[in-house]
Amino acid sequence: MIDFEEELKRFSPSLEVSAADEDLYKNDLKDITDIVLQMTADLRDEQILVEAEDTASSKEEE
Repeated sequence: MIDFEEELKRFSPSLEVSAADEDLYKNDLKDITDIVLQMTADLRDEQILVEAEDTASSKEEE
């Protein structure tokens, strides 16, 4: 039978896992949610500019 308490006492993570863990937490990685939010904000800003240009050109025509 496996003695889990004894196994946990002997456990130590490998160096590669520790190094990868540190690198992941140091970097501010974007996930898909961040990318979609940024794209939405960019599209909204672009739409506001287009509407402002349309409004300005329609006032010039009057």
